[in-house]
Amino acid sequence: GDGPRAVIFSNPFMTQDTLDKVMDSLKGFSYMPGSLRMMGDPRLDPWDVLTVEDRKGGSYKVPLMKLEREYDGGFTDSVEAVGLSEDETNANWKGPTTKEMERYYAQLVMIDHAMINKLDADTANLKFATIQNLNAVNATVQNLDAEFGSFRDLTATNFTAANAKI
Repeated sequence: GDGPRAVIFSNPFMTQDTLDKVMDSLKGFSYMPGSLRMMGDPRLDPWDVLTVEDRKGGSYKVPLMKLEREYDGGFTDSVEAVGLSEDETNANWKGPTTKEMERYYAQLVMIDHAMINKLDADTANLKFATIQNLNAVNATVQNLDAEFGSFRDLTATNFTAANAKI
């Protein structure tokens, strides 16, 4: 719809054909948001549409979005049709493209898995790394557990060996 009050929704599973059918059935429908209390009518169901006349003779359609029934010797219905003004609706509404972009941004902020072909960084703080080939100019290692080592020059303060050929 259009105008100061409209029903707006987004559904990623909606097909254009189904949406066109829904739009054709709702085209031209408008309603007045509000609430009213009246003598109860057991024939009313949620989403029925009442036609309400004001004191000046104006006629308004009011869908039963909320229906409460009371019985205390007499039967009373309280009906409510919710709605926001156009400004209130537009302030909070986000389309499917905006929502998808927000999801992508959140994924970028909290990356689960990154595949990077080249990385240039001044500082990196890693908790765990698996590296196939490492070329380093300088390295400081607190603990080293290696299966095989080859050194051109090796200086050791303390050296313990189970087997050695010198």
